[in-house]
Amino acid sequence: MKRIEFYKPQKTGNGTCATFDCVTSLEDPKKNGFYINLLKQHSWDESSRNGSFKENVNNPEKHKKVKINDLELCNILYVLESNGEKKFSTVHKNGDKTTPIFFEPYIKDSAFIGHLLKIDGVGIAFNLVESIKIREYIKASLNNLFS
Repeated sequence: MKRIEFYKPQKTGNGTCATFDCVTSLEDPKKNGFYINLLKQHSWDESSRNGSFKENVNNPEKHKKVKINDLELCNILYVLESNGEKKFSTVHKNGDKTTPIFFEPYIKDSAFIGHLLKIDGVGIAFNLVESIKIREYIKASLNNLFS
């Protein structure tokens, strides 16, 4: 299944990109799952008006990767379908490393305008249209993972 991507560079250099990737493999079922990557922007080129992210791929403070299980994925879907009423948080532990994950409504000036995703201090906001795209991708991913 093709992954979806969101690139949100900012002139300030404080942007983030996100990828959502559903992997199903008959050859290596251990890789099956739903993966989320967040990558902080490294720099901004004013002349081309482009942000660069690739320099932070190997920086663990700026590149967060998690594999989400099916129940966590359903919780994110529940938040997406709650019209700004619900939020979800969890923690992944791997040895001494603890990774907090938050998915919640994005409220600005008392208005529900989308959703926020934060993984271990790296975050990205999605508007309502982008949230619909994520919701539909998650639904398709669940169907793919369950078949």
